[in-house]
Order: sequence, then structure tokens, then C-alpha cells
Amino acid sequence: MIIGEVYSNTFSFQEATFSSSHYISDCELLHGHEYHLSISLEWCGPCNFLPINKDYIRTLLLEICSSFDKKIMIPEHSKEFPFEDLDGHFRVNFRSIHFEFPKRNCIVLPISNTTCEELSKYINSLILEKLSLGFKCSISIQNLKVSLSELYQQQEGSTNVCFGGSN
Repeated sequence: MIIGEVYSNTFSFQEATFSSSHYISDCELLHGHEYHLSISLEWCGPCNFLPINKDYIRTLLLEICSSFDKKIMIPEHSKEFPFEDLDGHFRVNFRSIHFEFPKRNCIVLPISNTTCEELSKYINSLILEKLSLGFKCSISIQNLKVSLSELYQQQEGSTNVCFGGSN
């Protein structure tokens, strides 16, 4: 176990944005948003300096944003919006409405709904997969907060994940 003071930093880059379309059950119409992604990180350990290069975080956030940008988000585990993987396109069903989208314009996400809260949880898992690769010293992540905001609106969703172990 690493012992030390707890330090924190927020990483927010103006260009960490993406525009995506989605549909949710309480608003059945296809619509889109421009999102801004940022994270806050708390750690403890022998590093009293920033244990990760800001450029690494920036690149990571921009890669994630790029994978979502100009895509229609399809929730893979939705019971309300079942979809079919057809030749070259996806067909999404909602009650008596059917949407058909070219596959190249879609991103299928392993979530049940494309709300900001669900997207934040999913993005949190993407960041955790790659975050430890950029550390300059041995630390223990205490908290990782992913904030996903719909631009020009109040923050819609964020996810805090607390850790007890060393990363």
C-alpha cells in the first residue's frame, strides 16, 4: 500500500468535445448534442507532483472524443430500442418507429441507455483502461471523476469511481 498525502487535479481541454446523435426513451425522436469531456483525478503516493503528463491525458480525451464524434450512438443493451445488424446498416426499432443508419455513421456502445450518466460510466471505463500507462511514478488512484457536459447547458452527468487499491 502506498502512503502519502492526497493530491488532485482537473483536466479540461477546450477541444475535448464531440457531437453525437442519440435517442432516449423519454424523448423518442433522434436528436443530437455537442458534449464536452473532462476528468478530475485524486491520487496519493510518493509523488507530490503531477504523476502524469498533461499531454497524455489530452491525447487520451481527444481519442475518446474522436471515436464518438459525428456518430449516432446505439445502446447495445437497450430493451426499449432493440436493433438489428443488417448488411451495411443498423435498424433500430422503437414501438412502431424504425430507424435505419449506415454502420459507418454509428457507434454501438455496451450500455443500456445513451444518457449522460450512462455515457459517463462507459467513458470512465475507457479512461481507466489506459490511464495507468501514463503514470511517471507509483501512485494509488483515490478517485476518478468523469464529467460529460452538454455544451450550452448545465452539466448533465458525471461519474465518480473510488479506488482502494494501488494502480
